[in-house]
Amino acid sequence: MSMQIIDYEPKEVYVTIGGIDYRVADRTEKVEKELREHDRKVGTISQYESDMELVRILIGKDAAKKLFPKGEDENLDRLYYIASKLVECYKENYNQIKAESDRKLMEPVMTQLSEISEKVKPIVSMADSATEKGKRTK
Repeated sequence: MSMQIIDYEPKEVYVTIGGIDYRVADRTEKVEKELREHDRKVGTISQYESDMELVRILIGKDAAKKLFPKGEDENLDRLYYIASKLVECYKENYNQIKAESDRKLMEPVMTQLSEISEKVKPIVSMADSATEKGKRTK
């Protein structure tokens, strides 16, 4: 009988912006709905509105106001950079789970490739020897 313990406690994700730490929203259905709604509006709203909405969703309205008090006079490159990094951080736990799962899926393939590589080494070595002999006779 095989038994596996399946348990997972996601890490809380924090970011530091301008010397202040902010807690990034947990990946919940509520947040995912807000992000899907945001994504539906992309292309129909300005970059400023789009990026500010991401900041509001991921670290809160108060943090967004504190970080970007100038409103539409904010530097759009800074706003975009922070918004896109927040999205990366928001997905951090999920991406780690996915990468681990992908690694486990690839283990059998990598084992087979390693075994094939070992079997091919003598053939490659013989081919290299033959090539080297050919160079010496010329």
